[in-house]
Amino acid sequence: MSAPVSIDVSDFAHRAAVMKGETPVVALARLGEFLAKPDGDVRYECVGVVRRDGKPSIRWSMAASVWMVCQRCLGPVRIDVDADRELVFVPEAALGDVADEEADSDYLPLVGRVNPMDLIEDELLLSLPLAPKHAESDEECLAVGGVEPDRLN
Repeated sequence: MSAPVSIDVSDFAHRAAVMKGETPVVALARLGEFLAKPDGDVRYECVGVVRRDGKPSIRWSMAASVWMVCQRCLGPVRIDVDADRELVFVPEAALGDVADEEADSDYLPLVGRVNPMDLIEDELLLSLPLAPKHAESDEECLAVGGVEPDRLN
């Protein structure tokens, strides 16, 4: 099932809707800037939920393997991402009142419609390392860069 272009967050939550699917990483334009290779897919599932406090939310889970540039050898390194997150939507005026209520939840303004693929891409980008590297003992990194791990420090 391909993701709709936009969803009404409040309606999605009140219907307890479920959306799941798979999309190629190359379909996520902002992510493309960080890729060494355009291989791989992002698998995602999101569930609409109205929380006990009445706030609409979307609970996400996603898994992906992406190829980034190793900062040691400049060769491709596979990065696995497995993320679970809750996005809670509140009126924009109330965002200032939300003070890190929960570590596993992010608060976003309730603006009506959102693009679910943008939210998936945001979460994926936030889950990536700032400086991806092979493991220090990875022979692939040594073969490409030709530098011994203890000489990198």
